Amino acid sequence: MGYNVDVRRVLAVLVTGCAALAYTTSALGASGDLRIGSNQPFDSPNPFQAVLAVAVDSYDYVYYDQLVGLKDKDQSLDFSKGLASSADVSKDGKTITFHLKSGITWSDGVPFTSADALWTFNATLKNKTNQLHTTISAVKSASAPDAKTLVLHLTTRDSEFLEKLAPLPLA
Repeated sequence: MGYNVDVRRVLAVLVTGCAALAYTTSALGASGDLRIGSNQPFDSPNPFQAVLAVAVDSYDYVYYDQLVGLKDKDQSLDFSKGLASSADVSKDGKTITFHLKSGITWSDGVPFTSADALWTFNATLKNKTNQLHTTISAVKSASAPDAKTLVLHLTTRDSEFLEKLAPLPLA
């Protein structure tokens, strides 16, 4: 008897549980190591150098926030789960303008800005050997015209680009 299991969904549930535990622990003032169990080795602790899917998925769902999120029910876009409050897509589908949420800070209290998101996109575009690059290979260029706006210029129209972008961690 076989089982039809969506491994990515199972991993997401496990990782979400670990993240909730880590958040609860930090909220209680405890500190320590975050440990994630896996039957596969991680190839790199750096999301821009990782090649193995297990490492990339862990970064996606545990360590870093994403620009946009996906609803668990149907995998449609969910801006309540991301760092962007909304996105505008140009008529030709080749320019996407993200509007970032206010009041988000790094762990040291420094505000999160579009320059941080721009750094992530540029670092991902530069490193063509990891799995994150394939997610955004349609991006021709990125810019941050102000602290709360990130603009991506695509080489071609991609109606699924925002959904593909959801797992990209912003480091």
